Amino acid sequence: MPVYLNTVQLGGSNPVYLVPDPSNQYILIACLGSGSIVAVRREVDGSLGSVDYQYVFPGNEEAQKMTCPHQVYYDLSEKYLVVSLKGTKKTTIPAKEGLAVFKFTPEGGFEEIYSISGRNFDHCRHVAIHPNNKVVYQINELHSCVISLYLDNATGHMTPFQISQT
Repeated sequence: MPVYLNTVQLGGSNPVYLVPDPSNQYILIACLGSGSIVAVRREVDGSLGSVDYQYVFPGNEEAQKMTCPHQVYYDLSEKYLVVSLKGTKKTTIPAKEGLAVFKFTPEGGFEEIYSISGRNFDHCRHVAIHPNNKVVYQINELHSCVISLYLDNATGHMTPFQISQT
């Protein structure tokens, strides 16, 4: 039977996806409504501690929030944190649409190392990574397509090579 431990205020709204970091010291959470990702410390007893790190994506400084992270997901080596972003590029706000790649460390938090734009108004939702850790599949909501990308395991950079309709 599950046991309630506690809750914490994230400093963001609408948490939609979470994953533990490789050290298991943090829970990394995508906050769709506030356009941010946060790192919440895990306490020894399993309860949630403080929000130690927050990364706010561009386009969220104004009231109209345009960059919406939908998922945080590690590649299979747990070296790269891939964040799927829904945004709108054809606005005056510099929102992101596509994928952002981070390194996360308990000592330094989030470090964005790469991003790749999606097609405008695709509304990127989620990613899955092939068992060989060399291909990323990104599902897009509005155009009902999957974009396949090669993942460079040395740099975290991605190169699209195929678009398939769902």
